[in-house]
Amino acid sequence: LEAAMPSTTDNDGDNELSERERRARAAMARFGKKGEIETTSSPLKAQEDDFIDDWKLVTPSEDDIDELVECITEAKESDSYDDKDTKAWAADLVDNVRNWRGLANADSDVVLAQLNNQNIQAETVERWIEVAQQRSIEEIMLEILDGDQDALDCLMDKAHSSTPKDLSFWYASPGMLLETLTKGDDEVKSCTWTETDVKRWASRAKIAVNALPWLDLYLTPV
Repeated sequence: LEAAMPSTTDNDGDNELSERERRARAAMARFGKKGEIETTSSPLKAQEDDFIDDWKLVTPSEDDIDELVECITEAKESDSYDDKDTKAWAADLVDNVRNWRGLANADSDVVLAQLNNQNIQAETVERWIEVAQQRSIEEIMLEILDGDQDALDCLMDKAHSSTPKDLSFWYASPGMLLETLTKGDDEVKSCTWTETDVKRWASRAKIAVNALPWLDLYLTPV
């Protein structure tokens, strides 16, 4: 399954930049917040991974009904439901699913059981979850990269590795990834990353994929 990153219209570059900045700020705002749900019990063990990092992937636990409304709205096909339905379903979910990161991790049957409208189809709920996953990937990547939007842009444009699964493949060859990211740069000073940085990113990507199996479905579009 491809199409990992959420997209905006090609002819609206300003809106795309604004949306990317908003998501970067949202991801950074969630770093270190109390009440987050720990997704991994521990980082990779020393005998499995000689690069030790105390980073853990967490699922934010704050309620954000607007995020749920966005996912449900984006997943709508034709006139299958209206704004009133969308807001009602988001209200049904917010106490348990909470936000799009929670929706991304949810099972469709569990989501269905929380909806008051029992006429909704499982396929519809699965579309909501897929949209939530696509929106969550960039946030998770920014957490892996400590909020470095420039690193994410380079991983996407130069290494075609803007998803945790793709990034995890580079763990065994961090030097090659660093060379790929800096290749063609006219200004050497523009690169502030080291081989240690990129290996840390790849290690964290492995942790994320191990924690959330759905991340294994998403590859960077070529």
